[in-house]
Amino acid sequence: MKNKELGNDIPKYKKKTKSNCSKSKSKSDHKHQNKDCLLIVENRPYLGSYCTVCGKIRGWNYCLEKCEGGYRELPKEEVYSKYKDLEQIAIKDLFVKYVPLKAD
Repeated sequence: MKNKELGNDIPKYKKKTKSNCSKSKSKSDHKHQNKDCLLIVENRPYLGSYCTVCGKIRGWNYCLEKCEGGYRELPKEEVYSKYKDLEQIAIKDLFVKYVPLKAD
């Protein structure tokens, strides 16, 4: 009698349920289609790429150019003129995982 009472009080496991977040459908079950862009943080550009489906940032790099002594960082004006064909996306900081996507 005591065993039956203890068994009913404490379940062995709890089934996981699906999330009801609206973003979950677009963020799951797709192949990432990355697009190059300029990520702008506090008026400073960085080269990066993001997924056009879910907005996940794939990575970012400094805008560097090889010179005699190694590498030099390009000034903002030179970056904007060199990469004028890339989309410019403003984000809060470099450690944000997703960029805001435009509603189509």
